[in-house]
Amino acid sequence: MTGMFTLILPTLSRPTSAHLPPLNLLALNEMWRFGTWLPHDLTTGQIYLRYLCGKFALPENEVFASPVWLQMGMNNMTMIDGASIQIGMGEAQSLCDGLNEFYRHDFALSPIRADLWRFRLPEKPQWQSPMLFDAWGFQAGDLSEQASGQNRNAWLQLQTEIQMWLHAHPMNKVRQKNGLSPINGIWLWNAPTHETLQHQPQLIGSSSTWANATTLPLHDAPYSFTVWQQICQEKNLPLGETALFLDDLTTSAQTGDEFAYHRILQQWETHFFAPIWSALKSGTLPEMRLICEQGILHIKQRAHWAFWKRAKNFTGQFE
Repeated sequence: MTGMFTLILPTLSRPTSAHLPPLNLLALNEMWRFGTWLPHDLTTGQIYLRYLCGKFALPENEVFASPVWLQMGMNNMTMIDGASIQIGMGEAQSLCDGLNEFYRHDFALSPIRADLWRFRLPEKPQWQSPMLFDAWGFQAGDLSEQASGQNRNAWLQLQTEIQMWLHAHPMNKVRQKNGLSPINGIWLWNAPTHETLQHQPQLIGSSSTWANATTLPLHDAPYSFTVWQQICQEKNLPLGETALFLDDLTTSAQTGDEFAYHRILQQWETHFFAPIWSALKSGTLPEMRLICEQGILHIKQRAHWAFWKRAKNFTGQFE
């Protein structure tokens, strides 16, 4: 990432759906129209690793364990992460203690935070499974098809045992009485290798649950682009040396909630896309880029003079 204001929006791209309410994203459409679209094909996990999370190292005999809500279909599965189903730290500690008792000294679990735990195995696992970011939401294939490696059956056995243990756990009855989804699965996943960018921003704004895994100077995500400009001024930082990582859309990507997706995009249009586009047109913002799984949208100042470019209409895909 060279010195340029960067807006990173994981799960922005979605399959076009007839059920999505009409979007009114004038500023985003104009940025797309007058910008340069550079397609790439990154997973959501790669977006997190490349632009936010740098502290994922674990000892070789440990993996991450993420409490989830899991629903199995005939040849598919749907999974929602612990942050989205609002697991609390007390619940996490209680479940880790219970599983430690269940497994005695074979395995050991401890919470890093409510929705992310460490899982210690007797030796280095001989299996690999997708990062949580690439496993949540709807996935083709049943649970047995999600892991790879010479001992992937050991992973499947652990997943199945823990599901059975959670099935009758009294905590889930309490959660359901309180209108919360049950915690009926634990996703075990290997610590990934961090991707280091050649040029790192001097400040990143994010309120992501995963922001505590960043190695970058961090500030809470602002309410708007205008607020972010003020923050940069106060810190005497060039706007072009900063980035915003906004992952508000990820829960709707997991649940398929198109109304939440629509609502957040309309809020971003008002608070981010419109003021960014205004700054580009006036020349106060020299250039910027928007990054999602599908590609990079690069826009330069005063690009709107290219009136001959065709109008664009974002409906979930840059195509």
